[in-house]
Amino acid sequence: MNLLYFVSIFLHILSATIWIGGIFFIMLVIGPFIRKQNHVDSSDFLENLGKNFRTVSWICLITLCITGMVNLHIRGVMISDLRNLIWINTAWGHVVILKIIIFVFILLNSIWHDFFIGKRSILETRRAANIDLIKKLKLKATLAGRINALLAVAILIVAIVLVRDFLVL
Repeated sequence: MNLLYFVSIFLHILSATIWIGGIFFIMLVIGPFIRKQNHVDSSDFLENLGKNFRTVSWICLITLCITGMVNLHIRGVMISDLRNLIWINTAWGHVVILKIIIFVFILLNSIWHDFFIGKRSILETRRAANIDLIKKLKLKATLAGRINALLAVAILIVAIVLVRDFLVL
């Protein structure tokens, strides 16, 4: 195994671990803790946590995109293969395309969560004018986060299938 491939795989797995671990830590530990505490300053805490994790998350997602392309290239997959129907219609091609599609959904959902619904939720919470709107926005932000958690599990399963040759599709 060449050094570039080793480093790329290492960074890919490390980024995925940090990103997925962060999502599940927030969802399974921080969220329930905040709900039980009922603190007035929990909005500030969640806002700061979200900003910090957003930075880490986007670094991980960009790293995953770059290392994913490097890994495919080292394994012999060229950009032109992604448009080649003969290659796409192989079992391996199906799994690679599925992983790319899931990753695109993750990116789109992350953009929606981080830069639209999350930001609007923070702004409306600061205004504290319309409690019903704030609840709806927080529910949408929570739902977007949970969708990313499900997509993270899905892409993890697809990645295992891809590298372990469990090509049953």
